[in-house]
Amino acid sequence: MRGVRLAQPTIGETFVVIGLGLIGQLTTQILIANGCKVIGFDLNPKRVKLSQKFGVKAFNLNDIDDPVEVAMSCSGDKGVDGVLITAFTKSSEPIYQAAQMCRKRGRIILVGVTGLKLTRADFYEKELIFQVLCSCGPGRYDESYENKGNDYPFGFVRWTAKRNFDISVFPSILESESFGVAAVETQACGIPVVVSNVGGLPEVVRNGKTGIVVPPRDINGLKNAIIDLMLNIEKRKRYSINSREHVLHNYNWKENAKIMEDLYLEFN
Repeated sequence: MRGVRLAQPTIGETFVVIGLGLIGQLTTQILIANGCKVIGFDLNPKRVKLSQKFGVKAFNLNDIDDPVEVAMSCSGDKGVDGVLITAFTKSSEPIYQAAQMCRKRGRIILVGVTGLKLTRADFYEKELIFQVLCSCGPGRYDESYENKGNDYPFGFVRWTAKRNFDISVFPSILESESFGVAAVETQACGIPVVVSNVGGLPEVVRNGKTGIVVPPRDINGLKNAIIDLMLNIEKRKRYSINSREHVLHNYNWKENAKIMEDLYLEFN
């Protein structure tokens, strides 16, 4: 969602999404909901077929010679208005391709992870806008925001890390799920969570206080927990306050680092 906001799509524009995994699928649907025409690329035929089912002009990269040529053709040889890269690769090729398929002054948003070997001419000649998404939005990695609870003025920063989400859901089914870092980070922003009772996830959530823990694979339980928090604003506000306090009390970086250091020294 944050990546789409950075791209600032308007009705009738054409966007490309490179990488059609979970984040890519969500991105395509948000763009379509914004009235955009969406072109998608991925190497996985199942992901491509799923995107096509939901109205995306999706293409398997194994079946085409040049995604730039395809994007240009789909945009009437004018170039697309923007590209969101939700792929994860060490290659810089997605960045290069995005620049080639964009129109003048097009927007490129890097949501995933790619190589960043950029060629100035690719961006300079078209005056392209290139932005890298910072996690959940403004406030992330800001000590004043995350650790001291200082919010940005609503009138100046409409969408912050907290305002981008009402709740966050982690429906894992893996018993091997390790420490729930993302769940802790989410609660640090004052966002209630719904997590599966697997691995380390329930250890970082106070059930009924900062979020809701549901059994794994319990679709109805997950649905009911989400609906409960979405409809109950007062409960959400209460969980939000509890979430920040829970993280500040239990997961302070400096204190945790000191505990780890003391443990190492004890067993050295």
